[in-house]
Amino acid sequence: MSDDRMTPTPVRFPADLTARIDAISKSMALSHAAVMRLAINQWFEAGGDKTGPFALAKKSAKKEAPKGRGKQGK
Repeated sequence: MSDDRMTPTPVRFPADLTARIDAISKSMALSHAAVMRLAINQWFEAGGDKTGPFALAKKSAKKEAPKGRGKQGK
């Protein structure tokens, strides 16, 4: 990727996550930035933005109890 299309985004990570990124970047011979871009792209490709804390707010429909449940038998 060319640098003219990139925007610097400063972020802070806990030491344990930084160590994991460092180990992966060394094993793959990539920069830290390349490893983070790869991880974020894979997360988006896997649909990671569809569920969890980044999911769109949805109103859940209240389900009715299945028929025959909750009724007292003879």
